[in-house]
Amino acid sequence: GIPMAKKKYTRKQLRQPDEFISASNKAWDWLSKHVKGVAVMAAVTLLIVGAAALWRSHIENKAKEATTLLHNALEIQQQLVIPGAAKLPKKDGDPPRFETAKAKNEAALKAYNKVLSQFADSGPGRMALLLRAGVYYDLGQHAKAVTDYEAFLTKTGTDQGRFRLAAIEGLAYAYEAQKAWDKALKAVSK
Repeated sequence: GIPMAKKKYTRKQLRQPDEFISASNKAWDWLSKHVKGVAVMAAVTLLIVGAAALWRSHIENKAKEATTLLHNALEIQQQLVIPGAAKLPKKDGDPPRFETAKAKNEAALKAYNKVLSQFADSGPGRMALLLRAGVYYDLGQHAKAVTDYEAFLTKTGTDQGRFRLAAIEGLAYAYEAQKAWDKALKAVSK
């Protein structure tokens, strides 16, 4: 191996306390004098971290709830219309059945209204606005469809690429149904 150089210490150097030990002693002395302040700061920090975690959990639960409501509304809207559906056997957990398109659309409208009443400013809320506009159109309520399509476009700006295009197309159809040809042309020019 490599020979190590021997360092000689003076008697005075050997009697001095180790730097690490003296630093830890100073820290311990400071901590013992400020124990209440340190405990309060630790408690406040834990309280803030805990509150942040609870808030995040709350937000995530609300997002799940909004998504579930939107999913339920979509499920209603996508059901087939089955004349005589009330006479068919039904099991628990079966999706809803509708005998007329009007009944189905009215049920979907009610479901989208529920999403919008609770979560209007969320992502699922904005999608419910777009989808409700389509239901209004299908029900022949073209002025309400126009209002929802325009609200969707205003709320989303240019964020919602393909959904924005669907809203513009729906808006143009709703104006066309009202025979507002200039407005329909203007809508597709957006």
